[in-house]
Amino acid sequence: MGPTFHQQMAELRDLRESAPSLGPDEQERTAAQMTELIRNDDNPLIRAGCVRVLGELATASAVPGIQAATVDSDSQVRIASCEALGRRGDVDSSQTLARLFSDDADVDVRLAAVAALGQCQAQPAVDALTLALDDSNPAIQNRAVQSLKTTTGQSLGDNVAVWRAHLYGEPSPEQPAASLAERIQGFFY
Repeated sequence: MGPTFHQQMAELRDLRESAPSLGPDEQERTAAQMTELIRNDDNPLIRAGCVRVLGELATASAVPGIQAATVDSDSQVRIASCEALGRRGDVDSSQTLARLFSDDADVDVRLAAVAALGQCQAQPAVDALTLALDDSNPAIQNRAVQSLKTTTGQSLGDNVAVWRAHLYGEPSPEQPAASLAERIQGFFY
């Protein structure tokens, strides 16, 4: 008899917390174990937990497991892969996130990819977020604006049209006057 599901999840949470402080050899061993579980475990919650552990490892050997999770049949595992890729924040990660945003059929995965792109400081992230502004889903457009604020360091407000004009090099549309509620909110936040 092996550990129960709850014990496995607790072990993964503990490992996730301690992963950044592991030595290089231990990180390599952990990456290999997590990648193996991602490829072979039947439980999507275990696979997602393994991806989250990989997201905390600094070793390059964590990348194949995270990449394998991007094509997992379960959306929660793909969402975890978006989070892990966002934590890495490099050019390759931003390109993978851009692919997930454009190709994944699940809107939650697409939203996670757009959110994670905000953690990437690479041009492919800005390019993908610019495309996300044109998405028909308002939630994706809004998330793209929030991510653009983070990745570009610019604050152009929450108006999608203003961001779109800025990124396409067009004149900025006139900002509507702030409503009374928005002005009052500005005093408190």
